[in-house]
Amino acid sequence: MTSAPPIDSDTPCGRCGYNLRGLPPDGQCPECGAAIAPSLTHWLAHADPRWRRKLAAGALLTAVAAPAIVLLSAIVIWQGMHMSRPGAVAMGVLLGLAILLNIVGCWSIAARDPRRLFDSRRDLPRRLSRLAALLAVALGLLDFQVFNIHASLALVWWWYLLPWLALALALGGTLGLAAQFHYLQILGHDIADSRLSKRARALKIGLPLSYASFIALSLASAVTSAYHKSYELVLVLVSLLPLVAMAIALYTVLYAVLAWSMFRYVLKGAPRPVPAS
Repeated sequence: MTSAPPIDSDTPCGRCGYNLRGLPPDGQCPECGAAIAPSLTHWLAHADPRWRRKLAAGALLTAVAAPAIVLLSAIVIWQGMHMSRPGAVAMGVLLGLAILLNIVGCWSIAARDPRRLFDSRRDLPRRLSRLAALLAVALGLLDFQVFNIHASLALVWWWYLLPWLALALALGGTLGLAAQFHYLQILGHDIADSRLSKRARALKIGLPLSYASFIALSLASAVTSAYHKSYELVLVLVSLLPLVAMAIALYTVLYAVLAWSMFRYVLKGAPRPVPAS
C-alpha cells in the first residue's frame, strides 16, 4: 500500500504554526508532536467551541454597535444644539452604551484560542488589540472626568496634563486598532476567507489613518488657536474635520460589514469556496 504524497504547499500546524511542507499527511508535527491530518482540514471546525462562541459573540456585538455609534454620533452632531436636556442625556447614554458594546465586542474577538491554533503567529496583534480596548475605556473615563470635574480643580498642576494624556491614549488606541485589523487579516487567511482578509487589510490602513488625521487636525487647530492666533488657518483646519469624520464613519460601517461576515462564517464552522482572484 503506497503512502500519501508529502504536503506540497506551505501549511501551518494547527497547534504551533510550524510549516508542514514536505511532511507526510499521516505523520506528526516535528515541533509539537500533534497529528498532521487535522491541520489539513478546516481548522475552525476543530477549534474550541467556547472560543468560537466568544469569536461569534464579539463579531455580532461589533457588527451592531459600530453602525449604532455612527448613527448616534451623527444625531448628536446635527441635532445637539436643538435637543432638550433629557433628550441630550438619553442620546449620551445610548452613545456610551454603543461604545461600550463595541469595546466588549473587540475584546471578545481577540480572545485567546485555548488550543493555540496558529496562535504563535497572531498572539502579538491579538494582545495589542485587547490593549486598544482597554485604552478606549481609559480614554472614555478621562473624557468623562474632564467634562464633569469641579472648576476649582482646574488650577491644580495635573489639570494641564490631562489633554496630553488623552492624546497619548488616543494615539495608542489608534495603533491598537491597526493591530486589531492585522489580527483579523491573519484570522481571515487562516480560515481561508479571502474576502475577510482583504477587507481587514484595507481597514488596517484606512480606519487608523482616518483617526490619526482627525487627532492631528484637532491638535493643530488647538495649537494654532492658542499660540499663533491665526484664525484663518484655524478655520481651514476645522473645515477639514467633517471630511475626516465622514471617512471615519464610512470605514466604521465597513468594519461592521466585516464583523457581520465573520459572525456568519464562524457560526458555520466550515469552509466555503474561495473566489478566484
